[in-house]
Amino acid sequence: MPRLPGGSFAYDRRFSYYMSEQECFFYPPGDAEALAAVLDEIAENPSLLEARRKRLSEVRERLSWQQEKAKYLSILNTLARRAVATPAPLG
Repeated sequence: MPRLPGGSFAYDRRFSYYMSEQECFFYPPGDAEALAAVLDEIAENPSLLEARRKRLSEVRERLSWQQEKAKYLSILNTLARRAVATPAPLG
């Protein structure tokens, strides 16, 4: 069975930037009952798990290092151009 994201990422807005509820199962950190409810839901409807597995392949591609590297380098280049265009005042 795949791991279910949770813990400190459960309701963290930064994590939801990368994955949605259609791509993984969320539950509150440290809430064993909520995790049990998620597992019950999967046991009762295995197609939910399969649907998320399919979506995760798209997420993996979207969040691959090549994709993220291109974004990161673009940000660095933009910041470097701004720094050159607007030098700090002397003194």
